[in-house]
Amino acid sequence: MREIEFRGRSVVTGEWLYGSLIQAIPQGAVVIYDDNQVIHEVDSETVGQFTGVKDDKNGNKIFEKDIVHTVGVIPGVTVDDIGIVKFIDGSYIVESMNGNDGWELFQEGAEIEIIGNTSDNSELLEVER
Repeated sequence: MREIEFRGRSVVTGEWLYGSLIQAIPQGAVVIYDDNQVIHEVDSETVGQFTGVKDDKNGNKIFEKDIVHTVGVIPGVTVDDIGIVKFIDGSYIVESMNGNDGWELFQEGAEIEIIGNTSDNSELLEVER
């Protein structure tokens, strides 16, 4: 069974929290329900879902909005690029920050390393563009 987990930054402490996602409508609050059965309000702009993939270098879980460096050969294309993990049209893709075509996160033949995320590392977004 696929592991379903979300990550979001606490609006109170600023720390990253992991667990199930709940959207309180109509109040508009977005909360993470953690493994200790505690509910935490999180900044909706920081929320991302676990992709089901771990990075090859450190074994860390890859979430939406992570910034990754990918090196290798994926079906006929050599890749050495940096991109942002996004969920588009039912698939997790890495959208290149260097203007290259994006590629599916689950491609065989490429090594992926998380180098940051869009919330903590905005300087990476500026440098690469």
